[in-house]
Amino acid sequence: MLLISPNGLRHTHASTLINHDVDIKYVSARLGHSSISVTQNVYTHLLSSKINLEAGKTLDILGQ
Repeated sequence: MLLISPNGLRHTHASTLINHDVDIKYVSARLGHSSISVTQNVYTHLLSSKINLEAGKTLDILGQ
């Protein structure tokens, strides 16, 4: 049986929300972080890939 800690569940929950494009401000508030920057620092690995996706969309829109 796989045991997941409460912190593991919390991290998975936040990661799932971020991966489904839930606003980072909402995720931060839901987690009770003192600021959005705390959330961004903890989940930067997810946000970096999203930034790359958004950059690709921007280039597509601009026709490059």
